[in-house]
Amino acid sequence: MSRSTLRILAAGTAIALAGAAHAQSSGSPAAGTVPPSQQTQPQAGGLILPGAVAPAPGVAAPVAQPPAQAPAAARPPAAPQAGQQQTPRQAAPAAAAAQGAPKAPPKPAAPRADWEIAPQVFSDGSFKLCAAENSFDNGLFLIFMASPEKHLNVMIAKQGGGFPPGQRFPITLKIDGKLERQRAGMTASPEVIMTGVGNDQEFIKGIGTGSSLTVEIPGDVTAFQLKGTSKMTADLMACVDKAKAGQIQLPAPPPAIPPQLANILVQAGLRDARAIPVDKLPPDQRPGNFAWQIGEKVLGSVRYFPTTAETGDLAKISKEFVDALGKSCTGTFTPALKDVETLQQVALRTGSATCAQKEGGTVHLSMVMYRSNADGTFAVFSHEAMEAEKAKAEEASTGIAKVLRELANKPPQQQGQAPAKGQQPPAAAAPKKQ
Repeated sequence: MSRSTLRILAAGTAIALAGAAHAQSSGSPAAGTVPPSQQTQPQAGGLILPGAVAPAPGVAAPVAQPPAQAPAAARPPAAPQAGQQQTPRQAAPAAAAAQGAPKAPPKPAAPRADWEIAPQVFSDGSFKLCAAENSFDNGLFLIFMASPEKHLNVMIAKQGGGFPPGQRFPITLKIDGKLERQRAGMTASPEVIMTGVGNDQEFIKGIGTGSSLTVEIPGDVTAFQLKGTSKMTADLMACVDKAKAGQIQLPAPPPAIPPQLANILVQAGLRDARAIPVDKLPPDQRPGNFAWQIGEKVLGSVRYFPTTAETGDLAKISKEFVDALGKSCTGTFTPALKDVETLQQVALRTGSATCAQKEGGTVHLSMVMYRSNADGTFAVFSHEAMEAEKAKAEEASTGIAKVLRELANKPPQQQGQAPAKGQQPPAAAAPKKQ
């Protein structure tokens, strides 16, 4: 697949929707396209498309990406017990900011167990990061993630948090009320708030030697005991060194295509599609949250964006998306969108676009777009090819649209319990962000 044919899909990141992906820099949070869930893949098998396409050689691994849901270790109760804190706020931090300065720091929460440290890998099996996590008696998780360069991310996770993905806000980290850092924070997923410490050795050392960590966001504050963190920080960095040196066993890699998404593609007739690992690519170079290849010349992908009522309906959102795509075309851009279809669980719209490039050749893009009634997720399934392969791209999109219509016209209860976001592009429960 030539690099030129990736530009139209990559331009989707330019659309003015919350949750657009941003590459991490030192001291700022790593963010995946949200639905990040976007970027975090299931931890275990299931239906996986046959074959594999290796990622481009020489691509540097991005810094730690957030999980799509609370960690698997000893989960806290779904709801805090009486007297427990309920921080960070489940309301949007932006809304909390209107309530003025954060309240006084609470008593630091105590860890429930010892710190658990383990490496994580990309979908090609290569080392991604090491993570240390613990659950606390305020119903929250505190997680530290160290990249291969030993840059550190700090995350607070709450099961069923309901945080608005993609929102950004200032965040203040304090160790023992003395060592303080102002950082950019974000809701990396509905269950995760995160920020980056980068390679700040003074602060990383403080985590290991301090007594408590206070985290302030606009309108709210929470605190954690730093019990056992001296050993934790040493073990976390040792995990990175050993993983890079091949001295510890890495976990089995997650599938490049989540099983339930793979099942959608198979039902659409794309049995010969090959999964393309995208999790090692910088966010602005990914063709989508997940991608696949049909033959040698057709690129398929799906990209997810969270939306709100203020964002507009599908007609408005899809037009803005296609307009953004047009700006990446170096020649003549010709879109063709069909009317919006109103289904039980989603609004759905199909369409296509062509880009007659100035440098020669015409790129064809076939699209299936929907907006979930349940959570507002805007999803774009795309198949892209040069004009000679237009029929294959259109056929693939026709199959995807057929499957999504069938799913979308089933009442939610017929589909069973909604899967974790990021695992299935259902009509009812659209997946999140990576």
